[in-house]
Amino acid sequence: MPQLRDIKTRRLVPNPRNARRNDESNIDSLCDTIQVVGIMEPLHIVEVAPPADAAEIYAAEGDDDPNWYMVVFGHRRRRAALRLELPTVPCLVSDDEDAARQLAMAMIENLHRENLTVTEEADGFRQLELEGWSAEKIAETLARPLERVRQSLTLQRLPQQARDAADAGTLTLDNAAELDKFTDDPDALARILKNGDRWGFRHALTEETRKSELRKAKDELRATLVLDGVDIVSQPADWGSSTAKIVDARTLLDKNGELLDPEAVKGKPGFAAIIQTDYNTPKPLIVCKDPEFLGYTRTTSADRHLSSEEREERARKKAAEEAHTEALRLAQGVRREFLKETYGTPRGAKKIYLRVLREVATTPGILTYSKELSDLVSAMAGITIGSELCAGQIPRHLVRDGVREKFARAGTDRLTRVLVARWAAGHESNLDAYGWQVRPEVAVPFFDTLVADGYTLSDAEQRLYGELHASLQPEKEQDEPAEQATDEETAGPAEAATSIGDDTVTEEPEDEEEREPIHPDVDATVTALHSDVELTPESEDATDEESPSEDVALSA
Repeated sequence: MPQLRDIKTRRLVPNPRNARRNDESNIDSLCDTIQVVGIMEPLHIVEVAPPADAAEIYAAEGDDDPNWYMVVFGHRRRRAALRLELPTVPCLVSDDEDAARQLAMAMIENLHRENLTVTEEADGFRQLELEGWSAEKIAETLARPLERVRQSLTLQRLPQQARDAADAGTLTLDNAAELDKFTDDPDALARILKNGDRWGFRHALTEETRKSELRKAKDELRATLVLDGVDIVSQPADWGSSTAKIVDARTLLDKNGELLDPEAVKGKPGFAAIIQTDYNTPKPLIVCKDPEFLGYTRTTSADRHLSSEEREERARKKAAEEAHTEALRLAQGVRREFLKETYGTPRGAKKIYLRVLREVATTPGILTYSKELSDLVSAMAGITIGSELCAGQIPRHLVRDGVREKFARAGTDRLTRVLVARWAAGHESNLDAYGWQVRPEVAVPFFDTLVADGYTLSDAEQRLYGELHASLQPEKEQDEPAEQATDEETAGPAEAATSIGDDTVTEEPEDEEEREPIHPDVDATVTALHSDVELTPESEDATDEESPSEDVALSA
């Protein structure tokens, strides 16, 4: 049975059959880790005869200890210990090399157990990595996807809070891999991990990634300016005021009355650059430090009549709105991930189909969307749909080209997914205005639906939702009658209510022969999706799985 002992580091020799005996990769980071926490996993070794130059080593070290050992697993830890000049290292001493390998095989067998937590599996992968196994070898031996092994090894390096979140299911391995770039920024990591649910985490990760990329872009721009000989200054407090000493070089006239070219003067004495952020992209603004002293003339400003406080307030509001718009753009990406994951499957589409159908019946224009959202529709519907359908109806040339026939061959599940996908794209098209032209009566119920199904609004989305919801209040107050009937029996059949968010609808029975068209767009949609579909017993009992024959392509 292997014995755990502290062995002198200089009495360990490498295994000559180790394929990675010259691999020095990541030794620096391993040394850093050992200096903090020590060697957590013991080396696997077996006793061997002294090397041929043992006498010389004894003489040089003044130590004639005759016990020598060969490393079976743990070569990188041995090299790190030698570099750190550790006198001893913890080792599992086996009787022979086969026994040591059997111990490693026991680790592998443990990884095949069921009900392992995410972090238990990651710890197991890490043990094998410490034994000199590459991610590729671990994946091949354990029949695991290579990307999963790499992501698990990344998770193993993250703090305990992240590991706990992974075990709880709020942090996926994909997310953990993205967190690796924040290991040197504990504050950013803490801000991301404090979000307790998956979609809140995605919003926080997106925002922190944006900040990180912005800092990196600013550093790169700053380095470029320095190499070009450009001085860099901070934006002064009185920037933009009529009394400001530092001014934008583009607003200055030279002695000939010509406007200055910022690129031509940026490296000259008396000029500098202010690094500004325009829609998440840092840009240099070339300024003159003292135009009067250098003989330049200021041009008149359209808002020169404003006080410095008013200018600062205007600039602050502009910057805040730009930041809000950018935050909404970032949240948009996370929200569309949620739409595809939650409603972009047969099961997910079925879950929301009734609510969608009710909304389409009352707001048929919601099926229209911008061409840029065709990819979202295709991803959610599971088929390639060209931008021609974004207008809410099938154009004549598509009818001529046989697109309607392709729809007619689709089953109920596919048609349901197409309708739900177009509904989602219509709402996203409405929200693309970032609050400037958004229809609140459409957007507010949409947000309510997403939140009810598990989505978490970002801070920017919460602000937008609050503004849209508030804009509806005056209309509601005007529309409220002085007295409301509370007895359901007083309501006639024609006054039956339809609730978009409810699963039950009370409606007046309608005569199919006398039914009037609700809206041309709805008629077109019904014709496109249902008129030519012959429901067979199989299609009526459609399952969550779709047959391969339904994977049709509808491209431009």
